[in-house]
Amino acid sequence: MKESIHSQGLRRCGIMFLTWAMLSFPVMPGWADDAAAPSDTSRLKEMIQAGIKLLEAKKYEAFLNRYPVPEERAKMLKERSLEEMARSFSKRHAERLLAIFRQIEGEVPTFSEDDQRADYKVELENFSRDRLVFEKIDGHWYLRN
Repeated sequence: MKESIHSQGLRRCGIMFLTWAMLSFPVMPGWADDAAAPSDTSRLKEMIQAGIKLLEAKKYEAFLNRYPVPEERAKMLKERSLEEMARSFSKRHAERLLAIFRQIEGEVPTFSEDDQRADYKVELENFSRDRLVFEKIDGHWYLRN
């Protein structure tokens, strides 16, 4: 059974439209950014929850191996061992950071224009900053000190 010329034309138009739509979807204004944000938000939420578990379990070496920005961690490791860093961290920062992570656990961060930085508003007594900053490096999120 032969298709009419009219049917063939409609089918071709439909295929062309679908092809155009699939190729254009990621670059529609605002859509690409909106699509990226939820996965980043989810990853940050998982990271914060995992950080809470590490801090609650007092696994400070594991925390310090994963969370600080790599260049900062490398700088710190030049000055002292991971064990020494963990001891200092446990005395000076662990409890406060645990409280901050608990505070922001359910929050949605504010992303930078390029989605490489995520800021969480923080309200904690005796904490000198009003936000906690995460930075995306090579597709992974890290805590920016």
